[in-house]
Amino acid sequence: MHPTLTKLIQYAKDHDFIEAVGTEGSINNAKIHSDPWQDIDVTYFSTDLQRFRFQDWWPKFGTPTIWQHFANNHLFGKATKPWNTYLVRFDHHQRIDLKIAPLSDLPTYLRADSLNTIVWRRGQQVTPRQTSAKTHFIGIPTQSDFENSLNEFYWTAGNVVKGLARHNLIYANETNNQTVRPQLLKILAWRVSIKRKGQFDAGANYKFLANCLSNQQQIDLFKTYRQDTLAQTKASLLDEIQLMRVTLSSLSTLKALQIPAYVSQAESQLLSWLQELPD
Repeated sequence: MHPTLTKLIQYAKDHDFIEAVGTEGSINNAKIHSDPWQDIDVTYFSTDLQRFRFQDWWPKFGTPTIWQHFANNHLFGKATKPWNTYLVRFDHHQRIDLKIAPLSDLPTYLRADSLNTIVWRRGQQVTPRQTSAKTHFIGIPTQSDFENSLNEFYWTAGNVVKGLARHNLIYANETNNQTVRPQLLKILAWRVSIKRKGQFDAGANYKFLANCLSNQQQIDLFKTYRQDTLAQTKASLLDEIQLMRVTLSSLSTLKALQIPAYVSQAESQLLSWLQELPD
């Protein structure tokens, strides 16, 4: 057991208003290797949430550098009652995401996420259930979702070109970063998921995607983050268009989704516009 989790459980044992301790997230994912940067996601279940005192709790784990507190946050759906959440970053690399939840929400908590489990209950012997990332699988997109993503990619790519033509690097980059590349990442992740029959967890901000790409695909994708100048952002967009073309070609061979007819025309227009711009 992680030493920080041992301390968290001991705190629960020492405070009779805490009835159970749950853990969630990466600490329960056997496919993720632990490292010094791993967050500890834990929930205290209580019959009296008001008795928890943050200032009493944190000294057991170090000195907080910074923290965030969210009240009345229904983390696992509207059916759950108000929770308190403390996201705390301590000295060195340690971070604890602590939730204080009503005991009555425990069954909903377990149903909501296959990575959630109970590791301790007052007065009971507990065997943590087997966990997996299945509730985080992105599945296989519908044809409609696929077409909407492609449409957004090619449409907003035109806005990147507009920003480049106007020498507005911030606008071009932020349009690319906030909309164009995210759609490319989504399509890349869907391709992996289709190959795995829908059983793929892409992770927050697609953090698990790179390891599922070929070396060349990684190189092509990483190049799109070079955006210091107008010329680099132009090259970045060209690389994204090329990577999307290759990805769609691969998807067509899988015969899981139909490539919309407008794609080739939209791509040709973008390439024509980009050719008009100076290098």
